[in-house]
Amino acid sequence: MDTIKIKHRRTLMVAHRGLSGIERENTAAAFIAAGNRSYFGCECDVRLTSDHKYVISHDADLKRNAGVDLAVKDATYSELDRIRMFDVVKKEETDYYSVLLFEDYIKICKRYEKKCIIEFKCDYTKEELLEILEIIDNNEYLENCIFISFYKNPLVLLRGILKDTEIQFLNDKCDDETFEFCKKYNFGLDVHHKALTKQELKKYHSAGLKVNVWTVDDVNKAKEFVRMGVDYITTNIIE
Repeated sequence: MDTIKIKHRRTLMVAHRGLSGIERENTAAAFIAAGNRSYFGCECDVRLTSDHKYVISHDADLKRNAGVDLAVKDATYSELDRIRMFDVVKKEETDYYSVLLFEDYIKICKRYEKKCIIEFKCDYTKEELLEILEIIDNNEYLENCIFISFYKNPLVLLRGILKDTEIQFLNDKCDDETFEFCKKYNFGLDVHHKALTKQELKKYHSAGLKVNVWTVDDVNKAKEFVRMGVDYITTNIIE
């Protein structure tokens, strides 16, 4: 198995939850697989356990990835660490895949010199954001992070802490309210690929704001976005 390679000019490619087209999403294996390829960065999803550990998981529970009806917020990290997730191909448990600590994700990205695209899956408080930033700062990698979320509040709080750090507002639509919000706080737009038009892209670029499209796995669609000049493409398999 390998990635699908295209010429992407100045558009930067982001591995969605790591190289999740080949390895189980959001695992060490997925981030290492992306690290060994030409991706600009690795996107991840951050959640909080019951014993206040920051871990990597897109879903609120492990039913889809491990067949276990256990919510991340209700479990301790040691409970999560004992669970093995399904292999991408064989759909059975494997020792390769387990829930990853957020700090270990940072360490992997640093080792392979990849940007961290960090999605807040919770409406984090300022205190929790400071804890997340401390983990990154302890690994001396804050300047290599981009923060994204569907939640407005933590992004606004983060902008108050980090004036110049790249932040992107996740959304599935392009409308005037979203544009004005992004422009007010100097946020880029991280938008579902079906919502973006050439006109909307031009509007954001004219305001000095970057645009990321998710999740693009169709080669022709990816090439179209490259021609349009999007700043980032988030993808499971295209490189």
